[in-house]
Amino acid sequence: MKATKLSSILCLLLLLTHGLSARTIYRAPEASIDEFEERMEPMRRHHATGRAIKIRDLTELVGEELLKLSGFGIVTGLNGSGDSSEAAVKMLVTIAEKQGIRLSEDDIGNKNVALVTISAEIDPHHRHFDVAVKSVGNAKSLQYGFLEGATLHPIGSSEVYAVASGALALGARYYEAGAAAGAVGGGASVTIGHPTSAFVLNGGQLIKEIPTQRIENNKITFFIKHPNNRTASNISDSINRYFMPLGVNAQPTNASTVTVRIPKNSYTRDGELTRLIADIGDLPAEISRKATITIDQGSGVIAMTEGVKMEPGSIAVAGLTVTVSSDITPVTRQGIADGETAFIDMPELEVSEAQANFLQLPAGTDLRKVQETLNALKLAPTSIISVFNAMHKAGMIHAEIVLIPR
Repeated sequence: MKATKLSSILCLLLLLTHGLSARTIYRAPEASIDEFEERMEPMRRHHATGRAIKIRDLTELVGEELLKLSGFGIVTGLNGSGDSSEAAVKMLVTIAEKQGIRLSEDDIGNKNVALVTISAEIDPHHRHFDVAVKSVGNAKSLQYGFLEGATLHPIGSSEVYAVASGALALGARYYEAGAAAGAVGGGASVTIGHPTSAFVLNGGQLIKEIPTQRIENNKITFFIKHPNNRTASNISDSINRYFMPLGVNAQPTNASTVTVRIPKNSYTRDGELTRLIADIGDLPAEISRKATITIDQGSGVIAMTEGVKMEPGSIAVAGLTVTVSSDITPVTRQGIADGETAFIDMPELEVSEAQANFLQLPAGTDLRKVQETLNALKLAPTSIISVFNAMHKAGMIHAEIVLIPR
């Protein structure tokens, strides 16, 4: 009896903290979905303007993960930029016969076709999706090509789950610059990235249902997209704050997963489990991010999380020396008497042309400022990538570096 009273008091205190009415303290398993939705609405309003991120944007539901598909295909319509090697042509003919594609001798002889790999990651609930296409032969370009009908299957399986076809797009990293290009003479070609990689927008179509299992042993599990122990703990706390009075209990299993146990024989009616998952996804959770630098080696794009700091050290690359010092840097500024030097901090990183071969930075400088300064010095993206890689290996940067291959 005492335990029951204590439980009721705790629920009431929790309820009053979030401004809910007494009639929404507890929802029995047989309560209607409308009552459940009524209880959730004040919670959504309470956090509508918060800085926290919704759980649905931080996680994926285990049992509904993205499915990776792959396959081989043939691209036609290439204007002399397709495969020409004997090995590639033999593979082309073999695959064309298997897929029922008729290739003329002129197509092969004039290098108008290419053998490609096809890959995709799809959501189990999506019927149409984009596919990535890459040449596996010696084709020079896939521009203006058309992907003929091909089958896709899960990696390691021969079972066909989808088909793909359509016109190829090379994307922003490859283009032809005409007269309006400005920096290049009219009609000149500019290549950025790799013209042998392309994609087909909505070119894939699911033809077989992907099996999903959202609940097992009265538990649903959320996988955290960017694993972090603190984030896992915050997600668990957020779920328990709102759903523990209903018998739902969340626990962080590790840095990448949160397990949510629901009462036995609850949420069994049509739509109730889906509604519960949706409402959990609407809850806010504070995130804790690991310092990360992501480098796309194909495009030269560099992205980093906020607050990546520099440690003391020195590095030389492409005729430029970068030194990070723990000492305050002496700088002469206008307004200081001739011949006098003032010792001040460096909140801004400014380097003149005369100083472009030597860059001195104070310890603790944000790496983003370093990147901006190197860009201002017109250092090539490949050189900037080399600088960051070398700094990371030397222990001057405490962050994980993720390389996206060419």
